[in-house]
Amino acid sequence: MVISVIGRFLEHSRVFFFRNGSADPIDGEFYIGSADWMYRNLQNRVEAVTPIEERPLRERLWQTLQVTLSDQRQAWDMDSEGNYVQRIPADAGLETGTQRGLMTLAQQRWRVTA
Repeated sequence: MVISVIGRFLEHSRVFFFRNGSADPIDGEFYIGSADWMYRNLQNRVEAVTPIEERPLRERLWQTLQVTLSDQRQAWDMDSEGNYVQRIPADAGLETGTQRGLMTLAQQRWRVTA
């Protein structure tokens, strides 16, 4: 599955997740990286990807992925032909985009630690 999320900040996470048959998704493999894996970048830059081993960090990445995967406003899905199709919310109540969802999570974390 390939999803592109274009939002107000034009920033996006580069999280690679492989469930590998794990019953609990947190037990899968998580990687973060600098790479936009496009031909021009892989040919002309040095890009880095690293595994995330600590469970609390994988839990946080899983939460980030859930926000992104549920985006019904700013997400585009790649089809089998390599074309992107923008998601259209079936319900107006599901229109929260990824950036808004991540800002809400950050505010909740801040309140807990403040």
